[in-house]
Amino acid sequence: MGDEVDGVPGIQHMVPAFGRKTAMKLVRKHGSLESLLSAAAVRTVGRPYAQEALTKYADYLRRNYQVLALNRFFLYHFKPLHFD
Repeated sequence: MGDEVDGVPGIQHMVPAFGRKTAMKLVRKHGSLESLLSAAAVRTVGRPYAQEALTKYADYLRRNYQVLALNRFFLYHFKPLHFD
């Protein structure tokens, strides 16, 4: 899947039958996107169109996931402001 708000197109633009319901069902079943893609690489995980899309666009999906993931670990320098 992608995120239309952030301008990241999802797999549904390349495989119209692969929509939000299919994606959520498969991710829930496998626990994570990475687990789903790993499983799809070695065995059938869904209907033929979903299987083909997951194997063909695995790198695309991984890259989109990284783009959309929030970076929770960042360094920042906080300098308190002093008001007189």
